Amino acid sequence: MSARITERSLYPAIRDLFVESGASVVQEPKKERTPDFVVSWLGDRWLVSVKIGDVDKPKFIKDALVQLYSELRDFQEHLKGSDRAILLIYPENVRKTKPEEAEIKRAIKTMAVYAIVLKPQMEIRAPLPEVLKNVEEVLRKKLLVSLSLKTVTSLLRAHLEELMGEVEIEEKPIRALIDPELFFWINPLKLKEERKKVALKDVFSFLGAYLFLSQALFLRFYCREAPTILENIDPRDMNREVVRSLFDKLKEANYKPIFEVDVLDYVHEKFIKETFKLLFALEVDNV
Repeated sequence: MSARITERSLYPAIRDLFVESGASVVQEPKKERTPDFVVSWLGDRWLVSVKIGDVDKPKFIKDALVQLYSELRDFQEHLKGSDRAILLIYPENVRKTKPEEAEIKRAIKTMAVYAIVLKPQMEIRAPLPEVLKNVEEVLRKKLLVSLSLKTVTSLLRAHLEELMGEVEIEEKPIRALIDPELFFWINPLKLKEERKKVALKDVFSFLGAYLFLSQALFLRFYCREAPTILENIDPRDMNREVVRSLFDKLKEANYKPIFEVDVLDYVHEKFIKETFKLLFALEVDNV
């Protein structure tokens, strides 16, 4: 066994705990693949993703969740149409565990893991045996659950901050919505002209990113009330062209003021796709 604990080092112990909970392993990870595996549990197949990282960093959690949501489609051959998944994030100090089978098993059985579950959407911070019992109870009793508002807002904020760093928007569409100078009127500091130009650029980036995320959120909420608007579109395929066509449909449905300012062309394709993966993975409409 490697002297350094990695995600793969934890697999045997995690697999054994799933088996003890009545699951069977359908697909074990392959060396060339991302460290995920599939289990048959509670009447369905589940994609299980294991990460080691800082559970207090929203961006890390956001990226892991977006990746998991994408992989639900990649593993369809083994998932047989299921969209259930569990993301297990172990803290960095799990790496301090001695690289011995018994020690790893003890750590996995007793150390708190941060688990995010998809279908049903829920989150738990507890040792893995307790996590599995909680999930089983929620499904058995058909309890209504969702991710916490704090988690959803922190992940959306992390995404917004990332968007801001990538959106380079022109003045015209933003000035059609609001006068950016308002931001300087409420700021007691007087900026020199050169600094003001830089600050103004940041204001445009923020407003552009915020506006796009707000429009995407509205579309996600609308999809809950009128799911047919997506027709046969998979949320993981929401590229610029698809999103614009959906925004146009909402304009026609009397929501023109919300989508009147078009910022899509200023958002990188990667972030358009990631935004909708995140919103659908979080099921924000349930929070």
